[in-house]
Amino acid sequence: MSHEVNWNDQEVWNDIITSPVGLFQFEGQYSFMLLKQYRPKKLNDLSLVNAALRPSGASYRDRLIAREFNQNPSVLIDNLLKENNGFLVFQEDVIAFLQQICGLSGSEADNVRRAIGRKQIDRLEKALPSILEGYCKMSDKPREIAEQEAKEFLDIISNASSYMFGYNHSTGYSMIGYLCGYLRYYYPVEFITAYLNNAQNQDDINDGTALAELKGIKINPIKFGKSRSKYYPDQASKSIYKGISSIKGFGEKIDVAALLLPLSLKTYETFTDLLIDIEESTNIGKAKVETLIRLNYFSDYGKNQKLLLLCQEFYGGENRYSKKHKDATKAKRIQAIYNYEKELEDYAIPVTEQITYENDLLGSPMSIYEVANGTSFIMELELKNSPKATVYGLSTGKIVDIKIQKKHYKKNPFQKGDIVRFKRIKRKQKLKFIGNDSKGKPQFEPMVGEFELWCDHDGYQNPMYSIVKI
Repeated sequence: MSHEVNWNDQEVWNDIITSPVGLFQFEGQYSFMLLKQYRPKKLNDLSLVNAALRPSGASYRDRLIAREFNQNPSVLIDNLLKENNGFLVFQEDVIAFLQQICGLSGSEADNVRRAIGRKQIDRLEKALPSILEGYCKMSDKPREIAEQEAKEFLDIISNASSYMFGYNHSTGYSMIGYLCGYLRYYYPVEFITAYLNNAQNQDDINDGTALAELKGIKINPIKFGKSRSKYYPDQASKSIYKGISSIKGFGEKIDVAALLLPLSLKTYETFTDLLIDIEESTNIGKAKVETLIRLNYFSDYGKNQKLLLLCQEFYGGENRYSKKHKDATKAKRIQAIYNYEKELEDYAIPVTEQITYENDLLGSPMSIYEVANGTSFIMELELKNSPKATVYGLSTGKIVDIKIQKKHYKKNPFQKGDIVRFKRIKRKQKLKFIGNDSKGKPQFEPMVGEFELWCDHDGYQNPMYSIVKI
């Protein structure tokens, strides 16, 4: 496959720095910040940044990312390392120096590299005369100066040898990273679907959702006729449908999605007709059908409060239907349920109840409402230090963390499950605790490239949020 890939596709290289999501080795904030700053345009660029992230890159990392050219003890070494901007980056650079400039054989060069990396001074001293002799032959400087250049560079090698990345290793990692970027750019719907289906936690789900938004790809809630067990790409609309197996209790013995998909290919005049077919041809059961109704899976047949009342009548009311009934009983009860369905008002479950239900069943809400910006459902709340709320935006569908000063929270406390309207939010650089000063006062320092959201306050130190009822 690798020979079929255009490794110099500048559209891909430009897209790679738009988001860290799904980029192998660059999904962390710090690593992606460096990548974005370096703006790679070829595979070797990616390899350099990959290697610079290792412990051995600490001494030169900032200069390399700034695209400085490092001046070495001699032009010989500068030319050898020109593809690395003059920096000693890879294990193979050490071997190349010992072979191409000092004249050692391949096996001798690798043995010396290992000796340096393991701080085996006796082995290095044994090879030193050959190294110096070979270097001096290549150099146009007086022997005294040439020997000094070689020794100086050997010291650089020794200091950098701990955990130095191999070129083959770094290139392999970088090829995978580029392929992630390539697939993400040319097949975004399929890539994001695969990413979400392999999510390990809620943060991964949030990242995949953010990438979909960046790419203009809509992630639809579960829907009859569209959803499968897992996230599923819909080519016609270039969107993605959430999977049924993500619902609590649906990833077990019965594949509900597989049972319902054939039914979605049929035409039903009423929701009652669909309920009859579910009862007659599947073993899904009332509890799971009710759950799907609550989550608006059957939204084509009406709003969920209406459908829920109809389901309760169908499975447990006076006109309860069962496939075990005789045909005459079925016919009589079906007609009664038809009449009941016609009389029902078409309305939805209230917002707070709906969002709470989704949060409990799916791990996060999914419904979007036309409400004021900043109106959010409190999914989680941590009060240990400065209160931090994980919130779901009811008008945007976004999940973010918002911090609040403790003194402001005490003035107007809220709880998990509340709906709060945040009126003013500020983005601030994240701080790291580094200890207390001599007077016991906590000290902090900025974390490079990391930010967090804080609820602001007015000029009178009142928090800019309010608890609302919907």
